Amino acid sequence: MLAYLAQLNLLADAYAQSKSGQRRSMTKGASVIDVSSIREREITLHGLTKADDRYTVYYDETNNIRRLHVRSDGLNVREPKCFVVGGIVHRGAPRPVPIAELRSALRMQLNAPEIKLKHVATGEILELLNAPRLEIFLKWLLEQGLYVHYSIIDPLYWSIVDVIDSILKARAAGALSAVAPQLKNDLYTILRHDYDDTVDIFIRYRYPDVGPERRPAFVAELLDLLEHRRELLPHFNYMMLKGVLQIAERLDALPYLEDETPNVLIESFAPFYVQRLCLFKNSQHILDVEEIVKERRALVIH
Repeated sequence: MLAYLAQLNLLADAYAQSKSGQRRSMTKGASVIDVSSIREREITLHGLTKADDRYTVYYDETNNIRRLHVRSDGLNVREPKCFVVGGIVHRGAPRPVPIAELRSALRMQLNAPEIKLKHVATGEILELLNAPRLEIFLKWLLEQGLYVHYSIIDPLYWSIVDVIDSILKARAAGALSAVAPQLKNDLYTILRHDYDDTVDIFIRYRYPDVGPERRPAFVAELLDLLEHRRELLPHFNYMMLKGVLQIAERLDALPYLEDETPNVLIESFAPFYVQRLCLFKNSQHILDVEEIVKERRALVIH
């Protein structure tokens, strides 16, 4: 089983570490997206060498809540799960994929409309990895020359990375960019510890439109939370995050937390499709039926 897993090529991205790549390439209210800017950043960041090759990429998704908004009584989705978009990939132009052979090998019933996880394996992670049908599935992928691609986005994490991005941009703290992912993870740890408390902060500060008047109190509250929950982090991580938040106290602006639409954490998950479409611009992308993505896809070509 591990041998099959080791041979699989996983095309996964860490794009959710920052929204700054999108901001440089998608101007608010713009009707055109700069494809080159998006893909060049990803190619450089991850050292990609075959993004110009031609692939056929198939997509499916799960946990697409469409939008994440803050209401007076909390979020429009009580506790949003991770949004996952993924699928299979093969080199070259579209070609027949013998799904019937896989269905037969998995001994699926004829009336099952599609292959789902329950048809391949059930249980916890170790039970899943030990399932005989999973081995059949992975072996079939390899025999067919198929790759796997996926992105996993935690909506809460994606909603709060603006705090760190704003501080580093306003401070022009290029030296801290290397530790930005860790700073974001640590802030997430602090805020995720009490989900309801974090949502209350969103409500009171009209997040992400914190604005200049509410900024000092907002930063002070984050520092206070960090102090009370410092045991959640290693000491070095605590000191680093504290130092960055103290920098925020002295800033004149937090650029991504001002002049934003109040109470809108995520307007659409379309950007996560856009990133993949731009990165593999010479490929053919076959999307799941998703009305919001179809609406936004018209904005991509440039």
